[in-house]
Amino acid sequence: QRERRDGEVPADPAQGRHHACRGVEDAVIPDNRGWLETVLVITDGAPERRKAVEQTIVEASFDLAHPADLKIVLVQVGADAAASQWLKGMKGRLQCKHDILETVTSDQLREMGVQFAD
Repeated sequence: QRERRDGEVPADPAQGRHHACRGVEDAVIPDNRGWLETVLVITDGAPERRKAVEQTIVEASFDLAHPADLKIVLVQVGADAAASQWLKGMKGRLQCKHDILETVTSDQLREMGVQFAD
């Protein structure tokens, strides 16, 4: 069982991000008081509701008890130029209370030596 920062061990460690698979909006709703969490989103494009995703991330940053409680990492694996542009400018656009967002474009992955199938 995982131990919470405040020392309490929940009866059901599966509590927390039980809706994470429903999408980014559900994944970042902060229900993790005292838990350290990372939400990893791997995408081949930009979401249809970009503003909703951005607003959800901003709201999550304001709802955290501690800045380190949540980290969201968006990783692009496709070659969608619009998605790359959106990801590249995202951190500068968002007015988050805490720095909870990291983005990695497919171009950045290639610079790190990651190879994609043709």
